[in-house]
Amino acid sequence: VGLYGPNAVAAESQGVAHAIEEARGLRHRRLVRHPAGVKESLSRFLSENSVAIKFFPELEFKDCFRMTLGTSEQNRTVRSLFTTFCSQSGTS
Repeated sequence: VGLYGPNAVAAESQGVAHAIEEARGLRHRRLVRHPAGVKESLSRFLSENSVAIKFFPELEFKDCFRMTLGTSEQNRTVRSLFTTFCSQSGTS
């Protein structure tokens, strides 16, 4: 998993939830690399929990989505959702 952009946190060996925690407090768009094969289930899970993210159709971004980080409270909520998704799906 990785976050990319200006002043980005390299989190290749860490889980999505931890990468979001590392970026906590930043209110910018981030490109996040997700594990292969979770795009549909991740999209559905987040949508069911009222979180919108943008997946990319381009081949070079096939395992990435874009999200905008918000307030500290919003970031904690999203981090909690990613933690839940990862534990339910067996993804780190």
